[in-house]
Amino acid sequence: MQQVEVSDRTSIERVSRGLATCVAFFDRIGLPWGWKRGADGFLERVEIAQGTLLLDPRVSVGSALHEAGHLALMPAAYRRQACGDLGQAMDAMFAEVDFSDPDTPLARAANQCGDQEATAWAWAAGMHLGLEPHLVIRDADYEGTGGLLRVGLKAGTHPGIHGLSHAGFCAVKAGEYATARGLPAYPELAMWLQGAGGCDPKPIQGAKPIQGALAGENA
Repeated sequence: MQQVEVSDRTSIERVSRGLATCVAFFDRIGLPWGWKRGADGFLERVEIAQGTLLLDPRVSVGSALHEAGHLALMPAAYRRQACGDLGQAMDAMFAEVDFSDPDTPLARAANQCGDQEATAWAWAAGMHLGLEPHLVIRDADYEGTGGLLRVGLKAGTHPGIHGLSHAGFCAVKAGEYATARGLPAYPELAMWLQGAGGCDPKPIQGAKPIQGALAGENA
């Protein structure tokens, strides 16, 4: 496996081209990340601390993207509080958000930042970056159901896609709904970070895969 050097401004690590592509993407969308050898959280070799994604250089592309999805989908004000398995940040969010009107942007965002949505976000990100599908979700992932998940995501039937739609990231499919709201159809997304509750979302600058050195080899 060919490796490339990637710096997070505090250290330089040699990692796979797929992971190098991911962390360059995290920089572009404004998602905080850093290297941490031995990182280990809910998923192997990746953890979250104070709203920052910490990656062991050996982490799989899929695990890095999935945990990034959890952070990206949290309303901005609560993203900065995220640590560990996100339980405390989620508890604080649900205690503070007013759900008397479930259709406010913040309520919608809070309700649509679970595991299914993180999976759908990770797939959308991987497709946007031109990564191989089997790197974004491996067959062995999700207790051996990775292959089935890829089928559902490709077909647009995965439940997380509907969550992303409710949270304002996309339309489930092209049609009148998408046109009326100016939203792209999944797997394209209108933004990468949930802005409700704290900051404006950063819009996507085009939807083409990365070109150049980092796109050559995904493994």
